[in-house]
Amino acid sequence: MFNKFVFALAAAGLATSAGAAVNILVNPSFETGVSPDSVKAAGSTDISGWTVSNAGGVFYAETSWNASEGNRSVDLNGTGQGIIFQDVFLQIGKQYVLTFDYSAVPDGGRAVVPFVVGGRINQGFTYVVPVGHSASNMQYAQAEIKFTATSVLNRISFVSGTTNGASAVIDNAFLSLVPEPATWGMLIAGFGMVGFSMRRRRTALDSVSN
Repeated sequence: MFNKFVFALAAAGLATSAGAAVNILVNPSFETGVSPDSVKAAGSTDISGWTVSNAGGVFYAETSWNASEGNRSVDLNGTGQGIIFQDVFLQIGKQYVLTFDYSAVPDGGRAVVPFVVGGRINQGFTYVVPVGHSASNMQYAQAEIKFTATSVLNRISFVSGTTNGASAVIDNAFLSLVPEPATWGMLIAGFGMVGFSMRRRRTALDSVSN
């Protein structure tokens, strides 16, 4: 039992040192905030951890449609084109991965919804509204962006790409450090040690019982 416990702790320590998926973003699914189901104007910090900019603002949704995670999401068009962003501190030269879910406002009258992830990334996305898309069946897609930090302070922005009709809905953002290959090897070795310890313990118990 002691050996198994020690090796389990060792593997857990390796997993932590490997940069196991820890979300750097604050309030990544927009679950914490003030007065949902309302437009948040430029300068608003009502959505915890995030700041709204651009004249159109954003719509902070809770009951208008289903979120991809939790109960709340963000429509990038409030009264027009809006932006929501968060500044994060990263390690220069390290690679990071950002994932998030995206859909479109239901019944918006457009089949294609463009938007941009900005700041240090500047990558465009388009949501093609599928058949059956509705408030109760948002059919979220998932995006993944890998990038290398070139400065300590980095801005993650979600920017509306349409002035009218359907606009992009975002939710469930996750920003984490990409583990380096050598660290992955240490992690795998650690789990191998746990497996070896468990096999030895099983063999010892079998010998005693016989």
